[in-house]
Amino acid sequence: MKRLPFFKFDVTAWLTGNIQLLTMEEQGIFINLCALIWRDGGKYKVNKLLHRKLNISQQTLNECLQVLEDAELVLNTDGYLSVKFIDEQIKTRDEYVQQKREAGKKSAEKRAAGNTRSTKQKAESISRKQKADKKTPPKKPPQGDLFEECWAAFNKYGNKQKAKQYWAKLTAEDRESIKARIPVYMQAVAAGRTQKQFEGWINPKNREWETTFENIVTAEAPPSFQQPPSFVSKTTPEEIAAADAENRKEAEALREKHAAAIQQEVEGLL
Repeated sequence: MKRLPFFKFDVTAWLTGNIQLLTMEEQGIFINLCALIWRDGGKYKVNKLLHRKLNISQQTLNECLQVLEDAELVLNTDGYLSVKFIDEQIKTRDEYVQQKREAGKKSAEKRAAGNTRSTKQKAESISRKQKADKKTPPKKPPQGDLFEECWAAFNKYGNKQKAKQYWAKLTAEDRESIKARIPVYMQAVAAGRTQKQFEGWINPKNREWETTFENIVTAEAPPSFQQPPSFVSKTTPEEIAAADAENRKEAEALREKHAAAIQQEVEGLL
C-alpha cells in the first residue's frame, strides 16, 4: 500500500519536549529532516547536497546534526538519519497494512470456496431437475386457468411473477381480449417483429395488446421466418436503458463506498 503523504504531529510533545531547547533555525532544520525521512520510508542518507536542500552551509548542517543527536531527537546510523517517533508510526502503519492484506486474503479464499460449493450445488440441482424432467411428463395448464393458458401461448417469455401481478389488475374483459390477441401477436413475431416480455405486453398502463399487428402479418410468412432467429435479441430499448441506469447506480455506489473506506482509514491514522 502506498505510503501516506503525512505523519502524525503531536503538538504537546513539540511544545514541551527537548526540541524547545533548540534555536528556531535548529527546529526548522529538524522538521525538514523529518519530512525527508518520512518520504524515504524511515531513513534518509546524508549526502553532499543535503545542506543545499536545507539552504544552509555544510558547517551549519554538521553543527545542527550534532545538536540533534545530543538531544536524542535524531539518530545517525552509518550515515542514515532516522527519528524515533517516525519509526514508530511507520511500524504501526505497516502492521495495519499487513492485517488488512491477511484479512483480504482470507475473505477471498472464503468467497472462492463458497463459489465452488455454490457452483457444485447448482450443477447437482440442474442434473436432478433434468433427470426429473425426463421421468415426469410435461404438465398441462389446469382447465379454466386463463393466465396459464395465455402464458403458455406467449411461449412463457418474460417474468412470470411480475406478469401475474399485472394480470391481477386486469378486468375480465381485458383478459379475454389478451387471450384473443396473442395468436395475432405471435404471428407478427414469427414474421420478424421483436417479441416483448409478457409482463410488459399486458401492463394495464401501456395496454400494448391493443396495438394493431395485422398490417405486418402476411397471409403466410416464409418458412425461414416462422420462428424468430435464435441470434435476434429480444431485449427492448427500454430494458437496455433500465439496465444502463442500474449499472450507473451500482458504479456510483461502489465509488462512494471506496471513498468512505479511504476516509475511515485516514481518520483511524490521525
